[in-house]
Amino acid sequence: MAGTGRIEIVTLADERYALPLAAMVRSVLDQLAPERRVRITVIDGGISESIKRELERSWSSSAAWPRCRVEWKAPDYGDEAEIPVWGRVPKITYARIHLSAYLPEAARVILLDSDVLALTCVGRLWDTPLKGAVAGATVDPFVPFVSSRDGLARYEELGLPSDAPYLNAGVMLVDLDRWRREEIARKAFAYIRKNWQVTRWYDQDALNAVLAGRWRELDGRWQAQPRAADLSMAGVAASEQPWIVHFSGRLKPWVYEVGSVADREFFAVLDRTAWSGWRPSRSARTRLTALYARRLRPLLYPLEVRALGYLDRYHRWRLTPKAG
Repeated sequence: MAGTGRIEIVTLADERYALPLAAMVRSVLDQLAPERRVRITVIDGGISESIKRELERSWSSSAAWPRCRVEWKAPDYGDEAEIPVWGRVPKITYARIHLSAYLPEAARVILLDSDVLALTCVGRLWDTPLKGAVAGATVDPFVPFVSSRDGLARYEELGLPSDAPYLNAGVMLVDLDRWRREEIARKAFAYIRKNWQVTRWYDQDALNAVLAGRWRELDGRWQAQPRAADLSMAGVAASEQPWIVHFSGRLKPWVYEVGSVADREFFAVLDRTAWSGWRPSRSARTRLTALYARRLRPLLYPLEVRALGYLDRYHRWRLTPKAG
């Protein structure tokens, strides 16, 4: 039964993401119900020992710390010798595909990006029945369908209808037994090798291709994206309290402090860690970005998406071997 035993969480971060990782894990611990235990496995993309000590100090003052176990694991890519990397996403993002390598005996796991914030006990997510699905996830508000702009490339070749939903992999509940049995990792890496020149969202595209028809849609409150709400996109209604907030996209609160309710919640949690009192520098660039996010982005977002798409294609073109 899902509600018994220890909750398993896998996340991933390199040193650039140590600060949001501190807040994410602290939020999970502070919201953990008294009867719950958790093991947090961090796929470590190169975090120094001194920063790890600061991270564990950040979490040890939580009342739930005695019921928590943290393990650091090196990224595992299976038999993949080379993985194409371009744009702003590092190689480590692909490491979550090989989930079973980190928890070889676990039956299920919650996969969390390090840029999320828990606002309720993750035990409620852990207890969610998957009803035969390999995974549970929420629909991506920016890319709701495989046929959406920047959706899943070549979805027709996979036999998918245009209205097939597109999941966001930032928060997932995974049946690891089915993940292993259906060889999700092998199939996902095979998709990446074949399609990397036309994919947009890296490992997330691969998971959408492989898990199509095999994942269950979760309540949208398990992954509310405040930047999508700012753009009036589909998702959690303003009147609903989200259960997990995901700071997706480029406008992270630790990079550009936009000042939203979600941003303030992030810094409230951060102030319970070793990074207490830290705030992003207020340069002319960050002020202009905050102004753009609050006032102009809802109007100019289609142009932003188009420009970033061109930039993304340019990065991949540079990686493509040239004839001669």
